[in-house]
Amino acid sequence: MVHAQGELRLIQLYYLCTPLFFMVDAGLGLELRAGFLDEAGGRYGWYALCFGLGLVVWWWPVAAPGVALLESALNFMLLCVAVLAPVFQFSPEAMDTAGKIGLSGQRLAAFVLVGTACIVSFHLALRQLRLAS
Repeated sequence: MVHAQGELRLIQLYYLCTPLFFMVDAGLGLELRAGFLDEAGGRYGWYALCFGLGLVVWWWPVAAPGVALLESALNFMLLCVAVLAPVFQFSPEAMDTAGKIGLSGQRLAAFVLVGTACIVSFHLALRQLRLAS
């Protein structure tokens, strides 16, 4: 049970640290939490949503595994789409303007961060479901 409490605290901190991710994004241009959104307005909206989810998981810790699982799975899926969409739409005519196609270092860092949150929340949710049954 102590291990589960530590994991719950980790999920809470992950979401409550969203303002730090926002400052890194706005100040340094590193889009770690919302790497799938190219425009700043959309990323800032995602940061607001994640901070709101942080408040939810702080006030209702029992909801933390499910909230984290849904958000990180959605984030991970959108990140995959953002990486793969340019590859699937690639055409020989666009060869000169292709620029960056696929997985950049920044998106790789986002994959690691979001993927880790997804895996931790999945296992925590699974453990919570086993305890409840």
